[in-house]
Amino acid sequence: MFTLIETKFFIQASSNLLFNLINMATADFARDLIAEARFSENAKNIRTRNHLKQVGVKK
Repeated sequence: MFTLIETKFFIQASSNLLFNLINMATADFARDLIAEARFSENAKNIRTRNHLKQVGVKK
């Protein structure tokens, strides 16, 4: 049987681990969203640039 102090320590450690896992998953998800947004923006810029070249617009 665990003592009260051991139980409290176990709960605190488990809570910290869960909190850290959630933070890491959130950070990974945010990085993925940012990368996707940058990729989409770059693709849009390339399509626009190609279209302007096709219609003969120069910078």
